[in-house]
Amino acid sequence: MAIPPRVVFHGPGSRKRVALTFDLCATPRHRATLDRGVLRALRTARADATFMMGGLWAEAHPREAALLGENPDFEIGNHSETHAHVTRLSKAAARREVRQAQRAIQHATGRTPRVFRFPYEERSPATVRLVAACGLIPVAEDVISGDPDPNRSADRLAEYVVSSAKPGSIVVMHANGNTEHTADALPRIIAGLRARGFELVTVSELLAP
Repeated sequence: MAIPPRVVFHGPGSRKRVALTFDLCATPRHRATLDRGVLRALRTARADATFMMGGLWAEAHPREAALLGENPDFEIGNHSETHAHVTRLSKAAARREVRQAQRAIQHATGRTPRVFRFPYEERSPATVRLVAACGLIPVAEDVISGDPDPNRSADRLAEYVVSSAKPGSIVVMHANGNTEHTADALPRIIAGLRARGFELVTVSELLAP
């Protein structure tokens, strides 16, 4: 099935569903890690989530990647191979960023990603078309948690995400060990969203007809 060359910022607003997404960024200089507090919070609450995984991250953390791939509540997305500025690359190099990550993620997790998030949120019409041509849905978000900011406390983080969510929202957070308060805020985020009547689903579930 052909993928439309457009970026998805949120799902349909007809159902009270929200997708929590977590970027797993890695670069050649910084391989990052996995915030196991995020993982524990999701597993304890039996909350569905989507992890946008970098190819280098999967290669550097094969055990953690396999652990995420084994959980049926989690979806694995593609976040490029090296977290490069893809709009600055040639078409061939940008395509390699997508395809090499796809292979690395498949090898590490046993899953085939269906969704893609651009590093640094940098994209152009040409790179959106390229991602779609690779068979992936280009996904952004409509709720930016801001969790990399160390000054954003767990309370503020939870309050912002819960109050900002709308039916069909895609929330972006991080699970690569570069945030201080995400794991502490997550139980409150999950409880708060469910108290508002939201069902937590993966991105693919959110976008399904």
